[in-house]
Amino acid sequence: WLTDLAGRSALQCRMQCAARLAARSWLLPFALLLALGGCGLVATAQPMATAAPALKLTLWVEWPVLRTDRPQVAHAVVASAQGERLRGVTVQGQLTRPGAEPLQLMFSVTDADGYATAVFPMFESPDASETHRLVAQAAINADYGVAMIEYEVQP
Repeated sequence: WLTDLAGRSALQCRMQCAARLAARSWLLPFALLLALGGCGLVATAQPMATAAPALKLTLWVEWPVLRTDRPQVAHAVVASAQGERLRGVTVQGQLTRPGAEPLQLMFSVTDADGYATAVFPMFESPDASETHRLVAQAAINADYGVAMIEYEVQP
């Protein structure tokens, strides 16, 4: 009772019957991928990981409280994850002000000590004190670093 007329075991008969049924079904490709994936024969899709910043970017402004009669100067220092200052790194920034379009800024390329500088244009005098925000990004090859600073502008 455990074998059929052809000498196959009950388990073999059930497997063959299931295979015939699956072959006629639209589920075959999914069943096959599931079976192979469980055996480690098919690579499963992994979500792309976002790389963490690999550069250390330090950012500061010359005037934390600025009057509009002088230009603002921003400074940046770029270092590797190990703390070694890097030469030749591109630093760019975006300055946002209340009620104005964002302003793109290019810093100088970092020097031998990892320093870069950008001078902002002078703006119209605001009616009241306002906060300006500078977000900067340093990039070299596939590595990057990001920093943000805010400063106050007084009439």
